Amino acid sequence: MENISSIIVLDHKKNSREIMKSYLEEFGFEDKIKLFDNYTEGLAEIKSGEGNIIVFIDITDCTDKTFSAIEEIKLFTSKIVITSADYSTNSIVKAMRLGAKEFLPKPVIKEDLQRIVSIF
Repeated sequence: MENISSIIVLDHKKNSREIMKSYLEEFGFEDKIKLFDNYTEGLAEIKSGEGNIIVFIDITDCTDKTFSAIEEIKLFTSKIVITSADYSTNSIVKAMRLGAKEFLPKPVIKEDLQRIVSIF
């Protein structure tokens, strides 16, 4: 886990971003976490980043823009984790086909998040 250069959290809900941040800080990543509620700003950060970047992107209220973002993120990192409170198989499968590697259901359970971060 030491080789992770940054962890990007793209989520429109502030509470969700703060929970992820809190857990990731507990795991020792406090200086590597970047939170965004705006996909455009998050994508700009991903494009300018270097090294081992993990991206968590919420697809709860997914739109074509969400799926386009996943396709674009895949050009810069293969470490894409989708999160969602909606367990709709169609959305999850579509996101996985576009390049997401893992699915993290909401509400986020700390141990599940730690397991996912450890595999990257």
